[in-house]
Amino acid sequence: MTSWYPNLRHLDSDSQSAIRRILDFIYELRDQLSPHAILSKSDLDFTISTTRAPIPGCHLTFPRSGTWLVTSITTITIDSDADKLFTVSLRIGAIQHLPQARLLAADLTVSSISQQWLVTVEQGQTASLEIVKESTASGTSITSKEHCTLSATWHGSAA
Repeated sequence: MTSWYPNLRHLDSDSQSAIRRILDFIYELRDQLSPHAILSKSDLDFTISTTRAPIPGCHLTFPRSGTWLVTSITTITIDSDADKLFTVSLRIGAIQHLPQARLLAADLTVSSISQQWLVTVEQGQTASLEIVKESTASGTSITSKEHCTLSATWHGSAA
């Protein structure tokens, strides 16, 4: 007997079985219906370096296995890094997922990059949004904490 079943010993065996089937069905529905979407947001402005690094706060833990559509929006303020390449990517565990969005912008501009990935994950895996700038860049460009997000929508069990 599973621990979440109520004590049904005072009922006849047919009634016990019926109540257990109903409870099993309710728990199965709960597991199938939630959650469908998750969201994270950057929690601080982040100076972009020439070494790939996660954007603080832009990480997700997948609450269920299956196929997820992951979407990111990254806003960058370009400061003294004109015509330098910025690359944003998604990492799940040790895997760097393609495509990687790239941005080449003029100095003192604010630019946004949006991209999506369709990934199959196991429950409990984590994803992070990472950014790097061209190795010859030496400015102080930053990501904006108000405008950097990572979200995912569940699209069903993996086939």
